[in-house]
Amino acid sequence: MRLLQKIFNYYKKLIFENRYWLFVILIIFALGVILGLFTAQTNPDITKNIIAQYAESIDTSMKPGWEVTKVIFIRNFLVVLVSILTSTILGFSSAFVVFSNGMILGLFIGFGEI
Repeated sequence: MRLLQKIFNYYKKLIFENRYWLFVILIIFALGVILGLFTAQTNPDITKNIIAQYAESIDTSMKPGWEVTKVIFIRNFLVVLVSILTSTILGFSSAFVVFSNGMILGLFIGFGEI
């Protein structure tokens, strides 16, 4: 139990010390969601095309469970890996990934035909 408390305190301190950066990332994500919602409402054709591209990338023959989990994990791992590797060079790729995830979420939320 003592080890668990140490781990909890470590992460609590880490989050507190980086709260401003977490707030910045939250704002970037929120801006992406807002832009996605706006795009979904004002340009439904563009939204349909983006959603259709995502739908094409999903293999419908996969069974729910481990197969889908594995595909999602591999995709997310690759995105994180590319983001980490390019962040040291470009510096903004992590923020771009956060923004684009927010925008995609906003598109799906704002698109009424799903």
